[in-house]
Amino acid sequence: MKPSLMHLHRDLLLGNTSSVALTKQALHAIACHQQAGGAAFTQVNAKTALAVARQLDAARLYPTPLAGLPLVISDGFDVQGQVTCAGSVVLKSKPPASQDAARTQPWSQACAQPERYCWRAPI
Repeated sequence: MKPSLMHLHRDLLLGNTSSVALTKQALHAIACHQQAGGAAFTQVNAKTALAVARQLDAARLYPTPLAGLPLVISDGFDVQGQVTCAGSVVLKSKPPASQDAARTQPWSQACAQPERYCWRAPI
């Protein structure tokens, strides 16, 4: 059974885990998925995600239950600085989004991680 968000938040606050550890677990799961031939993740910003996780761990600041947790956002939503492909190779040449989509802002603010993974449902 996977731990709930509240359990993960509690473990971060108690020092039983770290944002870096959770981010590495997520990146490992993504890598396993890709190695098995999966195509659900179109963009993975591992270096930035780990850098943000290190900053959060150094500050030991997890003000919301989502703070310090890696976040996956569908590439159907704008993420500032990333191309919104909506699962289409045709859109890869479009310019990057100038800001986050309004629907994703509360999630990214709650996670305190400006850089995220982009996800696309396999077709």
